[in-house]
Amino acid sequence: MKTPFKVVSGFILGAVIGGAVIGGIATANTTQQLGVKVCVDKKSQGIFLAPSSGCSSSRTALTLGAPTIDVKSIAALVTPSVVSIKVTSTLGSGTGSGSVYKSDSNVSYIITNNHVIEDAVTSGTILVELLNGNTLTAQIVGRDSAYDLAVLKVNRGNLPTVTV
Repeated sequence: MKTPFKVVSGFILGAVIGGAVIGGIATANTTQQLGVKVCVDKKSQGIFLAPSSGCSSSRTALTLGAPTIDVKSIAALVTPSVVSIKVTSTLGSGTGSGSVYKSDSNVSYIITNNHVIEDAVTSGTILVELLNGNTLTAQIVGRDSAYDLAVLKVNRGNLPTVTV
């Protein structure tokens, strides 16, 4: 079977199974609701898959990935944990962002991309700016260039964290 025929056959078969064929044009079946239903805990800000019965009164219902996604609600949940990162080294300077993912009474840990901080691995400074404008010096705790992830530590505790 020739490749163009396979592609056309696959397109028509997919259109018949997943949608409707009208006048030779495939249209998607839109009766199925898009997105993933989740519940956001009002106290901890943790995000959980919604049970079929819906969210409890202590959680707010959201649909992620739907055309009507409530971006403002999601931004309000994560914004307090977002930080700006500025790197200065002999190799150059750059900026990026990260999120506080763990914090105790003394220190906080920030997850960011490795490419944001890699110029400061051997020398240089990493400054983290919090939402309130305070600037802190950060140290690299670990990094993985293959996954483009890095973890930073700042000597400031009790920062708001993003729930993973």
